[in-house]
Amino acid sequence: MFDVSSLCWTSRDEVGERLLSALELPGCVGLRAARLLALLAPPSLAAALTRIAADPARSFWHRGYALRALARASIGLPDETFARLLDEVLVDNPAAPLAELFPFARSGARLAALLARFDRATPAARRAWLATMGRLADHRCEEIEAWLVARWIEDVARTSPDDEDASLAVYLAEDHPDVLDVLAAYFRDRPQDPELFEDIRLFPDLAHRLDDETRAAAAAALVLPRRDLLRRSSIAELRRAARKAVLDHNFARFCPIDKPRTSYGYRGALAFLEEDENGPAMAANLLARARLHEALRADLGLVLHRRRRRVAVQYLERRGADPENLELARALLREIAKNPDTRDRAALLAALHFPDPEARFLALDVLDAVAENGPTFRAALESLAEDPDPFVRLRVTGALACRGHASHMQTLVEAARASANATLRALAIRLLGMLDEARDHFALFERALLEDHAAEEPDGPTPTVEQAAFALGSVFGPEATTALLRGLLLAPSNASLDVVEAALSVILDEMEGAPLTTSARRQEITLRDGGRCTSWSPLRSPGWWW
Repeated sequence: MFDVSSLCWTSRDEVGERLLSALELPGCVGLRAARLLALLAPPSLAAALTRIAADPARSFWHRGYALRALARASIGLPDETFARLLDEVLVDNPAAPLAELFPFARSGARLAALLARFDRATPAARRAWLATMGRLADHRCEEIEAWLVARWIEDVARTSPDDEDASLAVYLAEDHPDVLDVLAAYFRDRPQDPELFEDIRLFPDLAHRLDDETRAAAAAALVLPRRDLLRRSSIAELRRAARKAVLDHNFARFCPIDKPRTSYGYRGALAFLEEDENGPAMAANLLARARLHEALRADLGLVLHRRRRRVAVQYLERRGADPENLELARALLREIAKNPDTRDRAALLAALHFPDPEARFLALDVLDAVAENGPTFRAALESLAEDPDPFVRLRVTGALACRGHASHMQTLVEAARASANATLRALAIRLLGMLDEARDHFALFERALLEDHAAEEPDGPTPTVEQAAFALGSVFGPEATTALLRGLLLAPSNASLDVVEAALSVILDEMEGAPLTTSARRQEITLRDGGRCTSWSPLRSPGWWW
């Protein structure tokens, strides 16, 4: 009987051997064992993994993960096994994932055989296979993908693109610009479809593939780049149109019952303001003079920040506490947090006294990032220690602990162990993981990873596990391998599973390369996890990250 608590790190091969016995466990643990096998990719298990991949009695996911493990370990498939699997996956309801076979058919006779099979298939089947390409986690098979894209474009040209074709074209357009011809054909008979304008905003080259009437409609919606818009209207006309689009959308936000469809022109107006040299002044004027919905104030504040950072930061300092600027202050503080700068300190210190707890929390985060420690900041910390919001109070505790206040370290530890709120526990773990003393608390992080599976809401994120995984991987590195192995098998949610896998993959790579610093591990885990864990904020709506 497999016992997760008995799993310990020794080597890829020995841990992989143990995981083979866990594949038959019921529920998600058996599936997680297969996923962990794919991550470890133990070369010594090539024969066992090949048997699993070729066994039609095995589950779809077990076979797919076995193929992935073989590809990661650079182990080939015998020709007979490849041919049999190819027959299985090229059917309507495959018993194994087609995309996982692609790494075994990159050239030679196998590639030719695969493309020949694609060539004999129906257009619907080719489209379905193309749609699965992006799900291959490890490798993109450029030659196969390019062949399928080109053939799909030919297939569509013989008929007429439908909704599925249009969705697939949007999905592929960044890597394969030629698929914009499919979108252009799709919209040829729907020039006023508002979705068209969003696609042009995303892919400006699409406009040049459309007829004059549709390009005119796109220009009216302000979704073309500024240089293209100037070919149709004067700069004065465009500025008036952009201002009108903002105010029309503002009216719609205040009067939802009579709401016209204005969002596409509004998005185009924001993009125009970011490009136009007069855009920051227009944004500032609207912020100063117009009665704006809070969402629009936030959007215009970001336009101002991206073009005139100093002006936007001064506005935050002077007006960020105003009730109508609640969302604007939050948006600007999140934007500032992406690139902390000591030149913003006056606005950040002011934000510590804003009436919105999220603004105070975000300002504390950024000031910590730039190691602020002046007398004004220390006085603010003393005041905020009695803040009515528990997350702000705990964030202050973290700031004080970071500055050498030993008594506050124990407060963080107690909050991480025993707070009644899972999100407060997660915040305490996050703050502990950022301190030099984090290495004193391995047991606390490990317990949180393996046992503290409470969600923020039913079926929602499990932030304590996520923060513990990040702390273990970044602070302890290879020392945390056993805990993370077990944590991957027991992860209570998809988000926590992704963070644990990101941390574990960084550690495994470190074992086979040069030692990493805590900072380097933190950066790499953040990259592989897509920033989900490091950018987490306890004051955001559950399930969001920024």
